[in-house]
Formats: sequence, C-alpha cells, structure tokens
Amino acid sequence: MKSDPIVWCEIYVQDMDRAKSFYESVFQMQLEKLESPGMDMWAFPMAMDKVGASGALVQMEGVKFGGSGTIPYFHCDEIAIELSR
Repeated sequence: MKSDPIVWCEIYVQDMDRAKSFYESVFQMQLEKLESPGMDMWAFPMAMDKVGASGALVQMEGVKFGGSGTIPYFHCDEIAIELSR
C-alpha cells in the first residue's frame, strides 16, 4: 500500500496553553509532550495502524503563527521526481 502523501504537520502557536486547551476540548483527547530542544511541542494522538497523518502544536521563538503558520510534511521516495514536475 502506498503511504499517505502528508505524513506530519506542525501548527505554530503563540499561546501554547490556550491552543492545547482548545484542541483538547474540541477533539476530546489529550496531547502528548514531545521533547525537542528550543521549542515547546505537543503531539496529537496517532495510531500507526490507521490511515491518516498526525502532527503537533509548536511554539518556537521567531516562528510566525496564524495564517501561514502551519507546515505540512510530505512523503516521497525521491524528491527529484516531484521537483521535476
């Protein structure tokens, strides 16, 4: 089976406590703290045996949040093929 094209996303936030509270309340789940130097990251639950992608809320100095503050990570076997298109 071919993998999903989007494998991870990061939603950059200004107020982590507010963002965590919002997403946990809306989706009725708990985010999990990820240890990552220089940033505060909280991951959405992820089931490795299910279709779909997961991601995390991220707060990091100097990174914009809001409108353009989400980064999707795409899967590909060879980036040169996708770039040539």
